[in-house]
Amino acid sequence: MSNDTAPLLETDSPLGYDELPLHSRHRFAYRVSPMPDGSHLSIPVLVMVGTAHRPRMVCVAGVHGNEHEGVTALLELWDEIEPEDLNGVLVMTPVANPPAFRAGTRRNPEDMVDMNRVFPGKDDGNITEQLAYRLFHGVVVGADLLLSMHGWTDDAMVVPYAEYPRESPVTEASRAAAFAFGLKYVEAFDWPHGLLAAACNRAGMPAIEPEIGGLGCTIPERRSLYKRGVRNLMKHLGILSGEPEVPTSVRHVKRTMLHAPVGGIIRRHAELEDEVNAGEPILTITDLTGSPLAQIESPLDGFVASQRLRASVSPGELVAVIFQPLES
Repeated sequence: MSNDTAPLLETDSPLGYDELPLHSRHRFAYRVSPMPDGSHLSIPVLVMVGTAHRPRMVCVAGVHGNEHEGVTALLELWDEIEPEDLNGVLVMTPVANPPAFRAGTRRNPEDMVDMNRVFPGKDDGNITEQLAYRLFHGVVVGADLLLSMHGWTDDAMVVPYAEYPRESPVTEASRAAAFAFGLKYVEAFDWPHGLLAAACNRAGMPAIEPEIGGLGCTIPERRSLYKRGVRNLMKHLGILSGEPEVPTSVRHVKRTMLHAPVGGIIRRHAELEDEVNAGEPILTITDLTGSPLAQIESPLDGFVASQRLRASVSPGELVAVIFQPLES
């Protein structure tokens, strides 16, 4: 339980980090928009200022309301780290999309928009676009590194990995951060235009997007990966002293996504992290009496990186991801 005494400050203005005193902690409610029920939508922001105002790392979790590992990891770090530990600024937004988090859904139920597809947002747009605009322009802009913290869907799990941009003005810096984060696998990926990390790249800010966990829940071992990763990135930037704790071998991977051709019941033949060969059955979809309707095979040699754990499936839904380790 937190014993933090930093007062909560409500503000309508972008956060002026350079104006905050050194050796200080701050809790902000960054106001976005009035809601139909009379309440006011705000983004929670936690800021720790150490011995200097640079470097500045910004961590954002809860963009999708059913991805909780990053949310709880940031709150634990807020309790564990003191400003005296830092040579720089740590900014943490544990719940970037409060309406989606309250509903436990990927999309904002106020407008059914996916927040991670509309960055950098619109000041006069729908509620989700306004959230994205305020978060990007008032909290994130000017960061030396952006960590966008995600998990898999609420019906599946994923092998932890970190994405970085395949081609951008800040690819090299982002790639170095992805390796420093400390997971076994990294992927160079062509991010959709509206991702927070992609918007940061276009604005000249290095960014990475790890995926840890799934099933719409949070457990200690998954939180610990995120907490270690945040500390590793702070060491990488020089905000914390010491060297990042990284595996002896970090592998590049390339994903292949497998979708259900029919609806029915999933019967899995391979489990998460199992190695599979091209043509090997991954799962069978049956009808409600167990009669096979479709068999899904791995299209290549690799391993099961993500898997739908819910038994029911509809046509077109993602059922598995195969990672192919790359030579370089």
